[in-house]
Amino acid sequence: MTNKSKSKNKKPIAKVKDSVSPFVAEKEEKIQLKQLAKDERTWKIVGLTSF
Repeated sequence: MTNKSKSKNKKPIAKVKDSVSPFVAEKEEKIQLKQLAKDERTWKIVGLTSF
């Protein structure tokens, strides 16, 4: 067993509030349903989920 105690930080922790930017919402992509219906990957997913 050791006799040393943990040393405390002598430097104060810097505040991060100044460097944080406000939340910016991402733009949603528009989905074209005709192209999605033609895509064969969509039908593979539909086939797997409807068994």
